[in-house]
Amino acid sequence: VLFRSTDAFRELGGMHASFGDPAEAERAYLSALRTAEAEPRLPPETIVNLRAQLAALSYRAGRNEEAAERYEEVLLLEQRSLGETHPDVLATVGILSGLRMKCGRPDLAEPLLRRQLALTERIHGPGRRETAACLDRLAEALDRLGRNEEAAALRRKAGDIRKKLCDEC
Repeated sequence: VLFRSTDAFRELGGMHASFGDPAEAERAYLSALRTAEAEPRLPPETIVNLRAQLAALSYRAGRNEEAAERYEEVLLLEQRSLGETHPDVLATVGILSGLRMKCGRPDLAEPLLRRQLALTERIHGPGRRETAACLDRLAEALDRLGRNEEAAALRRKAGDIRKKLCDEC
């Protein structure tokens, strides 16, 4: 019964979100989350998904600090249920680092960006366009922290990757 309630609330939240009613969507997702957390037989992905939906609603509402806190929760749950190197973890680290930058916190974004870079290199490879993009984002954070020489070195490395990729075309 709780699973069906969770699913019904989740569906209701999705409908409200798609119809442009974020307040009702948030209420429905919170109800779904409460019922999901009361049912130990539900797969952990259900709770991760509901928390991610709530984080996304916070972001779309411009509540970036709240969104970052919610994505922190999502990240912890994903790491626990999927493992440190899962692509979903990589995506959440990327979202969270971007939110930290948007909130004017490059000091909090830097370790996330370094982690994103390491995961990207592991998942996609060190000489890939995705890796170059991570290097650029990390360089932006370092610039904002006043570490311009380190940032410039990362941008050169990103440029070298792009040049090599173009030469291979």
